[in-house]
Amino acid sequence: MAKKPIIARDDIERRYPDVLVSDEFVPTHRVRVMAPHEPKKILQEDFVWLDPTPSSKGVCMAYGPDPEEPLYAATPSGLWQSFDRHGRVVAVEVRYEAHYIPQKDRLGNVYFVQAGAGGPIKIGWTQDIDRRIAELQTANAHKLSLLGMIPGTMEREAALHAQFDHLRLEAEWFQNSPEIFDFIRERAVKPL
Repeated sequence: MAKKPIIARDDIERRYPDVLVSDEFVPTHRVRVMAPHEPKKILQEDFVWLDPTPSSKGVCMAYGPDPEEPLYAATPSGLWQSFDRHGRVVAVEVRYEAHYIPQKDRLGNVYFVQAGAGGPIKIGWTQDIDRRIAELQTANAHKLSLLGMIPGTMEREAALHAQFDHLRLEAEWFQNSPEIFDFIRERAVKPL
């Protein structure tokens, strides 16, 4: 069974910028209306709460942040219909966490770790540097040394990987280079 995507309050507010999203609105599904003749083109995307109480014909209504106006109907067989758009409707169950922040946007540290004296340098990202170095050390025969850290997100890590791509050995490991050491000396926070 596939994991349910996590939806945060920010996702809902981006989708419904003109609607005041109350704390009572807890979406259960992400619904997309797909263009009839362009199967990958999304005409509309909504986050909705599916009322589990069916009508006399077994149809359940799905609402956006406005609880007075249903946006979709779902049949007992699982087919969804949009009330205001034509196209194929695809609904996916979601998990709602109001304050969720995707991992790529979380603050942490980009770290520079060297394997042995004069060995290659790993540029990685973590929120717990002690735990991460301990994990890396168990899989490395050489003593690892933390050279420095820069506060940032995984996007900052990716930018540094791109910046030093010409020195890449494999994955997140880079050549022991004066260019990287100069960067660490100028920009990184030194470990205690």
